[in-house]
Amino acid sequence: MEAKSRKTDIALCAMFQNEADYLDEWLLYHRLIGVQKFYLYNNNSSDNYKEVLKPYITMGWVDLKDWPSPEHTDWTPFQKSAYNDCLERCRKNTKWMLFLDTDEFVVLHKQDNLKDFLKPYEADFWLGGIVLNWQMFGTSGLYDLPEGKFMIESLTWKAPSDYLSNSNQKSIVKVERCMSYEIHYANYIPGFYHGKPYNSGIAYGIDQAQINHYWTRNERFMREIKAPRRARYEGILWGEETIQWIIQQHHVEQDFSIQRFVPKLRSLKRHLESRCLKTNDLFRLKATHSTGELFVRN
Repeated sequence: MEAKSRKTDIALCAMFQNEADYLDEWLLYHRLIGVQKFYLYNNNSSDNYKEVLKPYITMGWVDLKDWPSPEHTDWTPFQKSAYNDCLERCRKNTKWMLFLDTDEFVVLHKQDNLKDFLKPYEADFWLGGIVLNWQMFGTSGLYDLPEGKFMIESLTWKAPSDYLSNSNQKSIVKVERCMSYEIHYANYIPGFYHGKPYNSGIAYGIDQAQINHYWTRNERFMREIKAPRRARYEGILWGEETIQWIIQQHHVEQDFSIQRFVPKLRSLKRHLESRCLKTNDLFRLKATHSTGELFVRN
């Protein structure tokens, strides 16, 4: 069934599993830079994700759909099918679709919002979408995140800019020109192509934009959530030596490029929380904001 709503310029699709503690920041950040609608697919979560997402669903920002997979199996095929379900649902009412995981944050270096970033590509008749490269971040030596601070302002250490995994990409696609989506690339209607916001000869181009991939998040998450999850799917439990190697590999360079968005992100969060105090219901806003315009323009 197609999603029924007014025309959306920029939407985001993601599948998640037990990410409730991190959804608020991820949603608010991408809302801040211009995402108007989030299509979220829940995969076997057992945490309080419904409580976290309820106010965003009420405001019309989030469309939530259960997308289960068999326990102890790799979720990758189900993630792919969720992406393509989203494409079909949004084919007639969405212009641009961004595919991300909830530990991935789009960072723009020259613009403040996605609308301005995408503007130069609007007139390219043969463009099917744009690819953005990863930058792999680690724990920054933090077992837990500091109280009162966002994850993105706390985790600043990453692997080298040319780290092999940073060749991975995610896409922002023109929905009407995208036939299907894999985990890291799109299949376009023949004749259309993907563009790169950097010199085509560079393998790890990040001069215009990048995706901060907080793969480990903090160390507690890595040990208590990430490692057991990988063990279920891969059948290999990370030993202490492996964990320390991962931490060291992702603690080589500091990157503060996302920090310029933190003040506005904090302002947006305070704005929503101030309204919550008046209604005694987290982030419940007045009906005038339910159309999805709040803080999209920068």
